[in-house]
Amino acid sequence: MVLVILFWVFLEKYKIMAIKITSKFDLKRIASTSGSTVLSRVKVPSSNEIGKCDFVSVRAFAHQKVIIFKQEISENKIFTIIARGSTTHVLDKIERIIHRAASVFKTIARDSRFVAGGGACELELYRRLNKIASKKKEETEKIIFEKFAESFEIIPSTLLVNSGSNSLVDLSFLHSVHSSGWESKGVNIKGKNSFREQTYEVLDSFPCKYWSIKHAIDSAIILLSIDQVIMSRDFSKNLENTEN
Repeated sequence: MVLVILFWVFLEKYKIMAIKITSKFDLKRIASTSGSTVLSRVKVPSSNEIGKCDFVSVRAFAHQKVIIFKQEISENKIFTIIARGSTTHVLDKIERIIHRAASVFKTIARDSRFVAGGGACELELYRRLNKIASKKKEETEKIIFEKFAESFEIIPSTLLVNSGSNSLVDLSFLHSVHSSGWESKGVNIKGKNSFREQTYEVLDSFPCKYWSIKHAIDSAIILLSIDQVIMSRDFSKNLENTEN
């Protein structure tokens, strides 16, 4: 107890600000903001381990007091968004929106490639997979590619159904448009027409599209392999019963 009192007297004498932090996550964020190093034991820090901050203050938001660390330098990679709402439901919704917006920005910063949206990419994959299927000589491989192509056609078909248009007529029209060379034409949900007039009016992120297709294929392969294991076990049991 005496050491604690001496500690506070020392801080007050030399006008040193001290903050008690119990969260390791918050401690790492403060260290990253100030450019300092978190010390695992009590020692005299070196010049490289000491950080700095342009402005530290305490502000009150309603009944909640918050300590703000503010840096004016452009190299700072940490920022905090404070959301205020009347209920926890509103705050949760704001948090989800901010998280999704930050995830979109992070994805674009890592890979800025885009593909045509509105089901145009899936419809073109459907057409090209059908071309590959037509070149296959074995009937089994041909059926595999045809069924795989049909899985991509579901996306533009579902978009047309949700838009309230005649899905069969408009889908066949989109097929004819793509066959004419307009590979970027997609479904227009908000407009009067069933397809988009302008090229690349709606875009989808290439990494999101790539990984969604890859994960879907991996899931299908896992399910098929499990199904084969169950079938082989049933076959072995039937074989034993017939031998007995």
